[in-house]
Amino acid sequence: MTARSATAFAGPASARAANSSAGADSLIYGTSWGGGGGTVEITYSFPDFGSSWPRPYGDFDEPRAGFQPLSASQEAAVREALELWAGVADIRFVEVVESGSDVGDLRFARTSASPSAHAYLPQSGPPSGDVWLGPSFLPGMDYAPGSYGFFVMVHEIGHALGLKHPHEPGGIGGVLEAGADWIGSTVMSYRSLAGDRLGKLYSNDLFPKTPMALDIAAIQELYGANGTTGAGNTVYAWASGERVFETIYDTGGIDTIDWSNQSSSALIDLRPGAWSELGAPVRARGGKSPDTLALADGTLIENALGGSGNDKIWGNDLDNLLDGGSGKDRLWGLGGDDILVAGPGKDRLDGGDGLDVAVFAGDSADFKISVKKNGKITVIDKETGDGDLGKNKLFAIEILEFDDVLLEAGPGKTLVPLGSGQAVAAAGLDSLVNDGQTVV
Repeated sequence: MTARSATAFAGPASARAANSSAGADSLIYGTSWGGGGGTVEITYSFPDFGSSWPRPYGDFDEPRAGFQPLSASQEAAVREALELWAGVADIRFVEVVESGSDVGDLRFARTSASPSAHAYLPQSGPPSGDVWLGPSFLPGMDYAPGSYGFFVMVHEIGHALGLKHPHEPGGIGGVLEAGADWIGSTVMSYRSLAGDRLGKLYSNDLFPKTPMALDIAAIQELYGANGTTGAGNTVYAWASGERVFETIYDTGGIDTIDWSNQSSSALIDLRPGAWSELGAPVRARGGKSPDTLALADGTLIENALGGSGNDKIWGNDLDNLLDGGSGKDRLWGLGGDDILVAGPGKDRLDGGDGLDVAVFAGDSADFKISVKKNGKITVIDKETGDGDLGKNKLFAIEILEFDDVLLEAGPGKTLVPLGSGQAVAAAGLDSLVNDGQTVV
């Protein structure tokens, strides 16, 4: 009998899943690795022709039905997929070299026993945690993130860790409601887009590059959360024109979603659990979804930078820095004390709650500023040809920052230099006097 590694098999996980996020329970089968508390160490290995297998083995006796080891590119994809799961859960994966007496908790190989890929859930039998690729998964196919091949690796590892398909009954939470059942919510789904009928093959032009929001919530219910991923100041950016279909999980720092090198218009939403629309939509069977970037529950991102398109950016309850770049942009600070940057083009800046600042490149004399009784401020760039900030409409903005002065709302329809108490007519500002000194 070939020995498995020392990782314990844990029994039913219902008690650990009691406080899962909405929908995550539908992914939890009810078993997992570990069970002793703390970081769970799970070993994995890549069997070869000389590897040992117990008799009997599994539902299809896979090791004796056209067994093949994985190629180097397939092994690399497995390692990358494992890193993604470890990045969101309190799991440490350790690769071991198979010998007659030691194999991994998870074993990865190919078989002709079934045409597609499949994996065994954590259980007490010999196949527990093993992942098998069918003959359609050729060594030379694409296994880069975003490809079908890589998506299957992430999906099958999800099974090996204790996750089930969301459309299947049983487990901890039963069936996921249809509107949330698609691969944008969970890589465990069989649906290319929300509302798809089951039984159709995937037809996506792009697949998730990471575990998605429900996957993250479910796997954290089983193993706990990785508390260090993204703990520093992280910038999330993509190569120009790169396709996006992923979920960000981040635990701390001052973080930024950076779309500044892109020409396509973006919708960026920094609220936890929200979707953003970055780049081309995901297409499948004649339909499409614009939702391409999700934030996992509890993930807080502070800053967002738009590109040269007409962007829409929402902040959150933190102190945000929002910069739409060029184009006709709309920025909403929402809660917190926010900084909203006016870029080239006609922008609309809404600070929301808190003490919010609108930033303009140039001296105040370069702009025509008007203030209405309802608090709406209009700032028009009079100096064309130097970046032209155009006509900007401001709402719920308490401070205007120019290169030479900070202005705040004064009595009536006025703005005053910050902290001066000296009211100055806002419209047609040519000079401001602060403590007897000309500052503009």
